[in-house]
Amino acid sequence: MQQSEIIKKIIIAEHEATEMVRQAKEKRAGLNEDIADEIEGMRTFYMLKANDRVDLVETQERSVMEERLAALERKSLSDIGHIDEMYRQNRETWIARLFDMITGVSDGND
Repeated sequence: MQQSEIIKKIIIAEHEATEMVRQAKEKRAGLNEDIADEIEGMRTFYMLKANDRVDLVETQERSVMEERLAALERKSLSDIGHIDEMYRQNRETWIARLFDMITGVSDGND
């Protein structure tokens, strides 16, 4: 083999190696883009899933809160009803006692 043929083969091998490196870089760039797209897709998927979960928990918590508020309101109304009834039953007695406490006079009903 002559020196010129060896040089040609070396040049051809170098061009082939350069082309292989270029193709590998293109493929790596494409894979990096694919990975970035897949990561973004996964991020979007999990964010949507997390938002759905947050919405579900918020709905459940709101329902529990509304139920507790309704129970508290019912108890408050019941307590007010009991206080009103006690007032109706004891109004005259309480007025007399207050009168006695203020004036220091007793009407003899004790």
